[in-house]
Amino acid sequence: MAEARITVEFGSEGYSIAAFVETFGAADLLESLAVHAVARGEVSPAAIMPSAFSTRNVYNGNPRHADVDWYGPEATVSALAPTLEEEERTSIPDEARLSAFDPLSAMLSFATGAPSQGQCAGTAKVFDGRRSYVLTLDPGEDAGRLESLEIGGTAVTALKCRISSLRTGGKSPDGWLSDTSDSEAAEIWFWRDPAGRAVPVRLEADAPVGYAVAQLSRLP
Repeated sequence: MAEARITVEFGSEGYSIAAFVETFGAADLLESLAVHAVARGEVSPAAIMPSAFSTRNVYNGNPRHADVDWYGPEATVSALAPTLEEEERTSIPDEARLSAFDPLSAMLSFATGAPSQGQCAGTAKVFDGRRSYVLTLDPGEDAGRLESLEIGGTAVTALKCRISSLRTGGKSPDGWLSDTSDSEAAEIWFWRDPAGRAVPVRLEADAPVGYAVAQLSRLP
């Protein structure tokens, strides 16, 4: 199992997002992971524009970090350890770093995009310093509908969508607990908060061992 804490500060001109994720119990015995990620950026009426993203992680006891800065539409890595070469990852195409979001800013772009209007639609290029991929929202075969969920004892209505990920760079060698196929898909539920933003409240996906479900413990 894993515990996640996410703090979002959203204003008229800028935003900051801090996320902390840590495995425990049986999941920690298989793959131990602690993630601390921070994203910052600017907000305009038409777009979310990231300016900086950093991660400080510990994976199976080994420290890892990445720092990415945006200069206009281009994302540039200022620090990365271990490097792509040390992890035997594939290279990142130059075009994958152009007009890309970090992972946290990408979800914020969905929160203020089509899901906030009740639609399962949207695409975001993502670059986190060591991986690049494209996220796509669509209704899916049985998604694109409103469903009732219970979040922290409160009944809410949420939009169910399919979210797909297509890897474009930074692919690592397969391991016994990791399947680094180019494409993956999951189901995601968005709840529309009083401010009209689409907040992700539940995610269901296949996992290397079994099935993974992540759900908000309480409404923001």
